[in-house]
Amino acid sequence: MKFLLDENIPLELQNHLANYKIASSHLLSLKLQGLSDERIFNYAQKRKLTIITFDKDFLDEKLYNQSHCGIIYISTKTKDLDKLAESIFKIVKSYKSLKNKIIIIQ
Repeated sequence: MKFLLDENIPLELQNHLANYKIASSHLLSLKLQGLSDERIFNYAQKRKLTIITFDKDFLDEKLYNQSHCGIIYISTKTKDLDKLAESIFKIVKSYKSLKNKIIIIQ
């Protein structure tokens, strides 16, 4: 599994995920900030990336009414990035695939 970190996710989370051997890209590093949710969704799907976001607009069924590689919505604005990375790691270990799944981290 590979992940796309939305621009509202702290860039430092990418390093914490790397400590767990989780591959990710960040919209800021890709210089793609400011894209609409729909364009971010399409970008991720073309590249088979699971989206990680704080933006609950990604929970809108109108956006993901097509096949997708998964969305992880983080409902808490935690500052403990290692704990957050550990939560994502547990998700990765629990699922063989996140295809068409919506996971909420509280």
